[in-house]
Amino acid sequence: MKVVVTGGNGRAGRWVVRDLAAAGHDVVNVDLTARPDLELPGEFCRADLTSAGQVYDVLAQIRPDGIAHLAANPSPTGQARIDVFGNNVVSAHNVLQAAGDLGVGRVVYASSEMATGLLTDGVVPDRIPFDESERRPSPNAYALSKYLSEVIVDSLVLAHPGTAWVGLRINNVIDPDGYERFRAEWDDL
Repeated sequence: MKVVVTGGNGRAGRWVVRDLAAAGHDVVNVDLTARPDLELPGEFCRADLTSAGQVYDVLAQIRPDGIAHLAANPSPTGQARIDVFGNNVVSAHNVLQAAGDLGVGRVVYASSEMATGLLTDGVVPDRIPFDESERRPSPNAYALSKYLSEVIVDSLVLAHPGTAWVGLRINNVIDPDGYERFRAEWDDL
């Protein structure tokens, strides 16, 4: 299976690229910048996902069977909220719309637990356990952008019923060597 991974150089993307290649898939990492220090398998293709023309061009050239859309700006601190929001919403729309229009059979996209709005200070769910229907407004640009990616896919499901759409509300991505920083918390139960 030929799979495009957007944001393949990112914290989650690099592991997805490696795992897909190890499983025997033909992987193309589509990202804004090359990262030769990562030594990732498969091909690399540079593209600005906020450019619909570049997205359609790349996907029309590659003709993937599947897409893992992981590209996003996950770190809103220290940046203008409009940049985080604009990048995430426009790139999600471009990639997901192009996937549907070009007949990609399988699309997995990264949403976030932030899409629920429940991580806003002082906000709690109505009940525990809660499910996907539980959502609260959030002033966080990243949270709003991830919620809107889910709304985009809800619309694309209607327009492209032949595509299998899967959204994952991914939590904080930590590299395997990054867990050591939690050692003190583990020791002090």
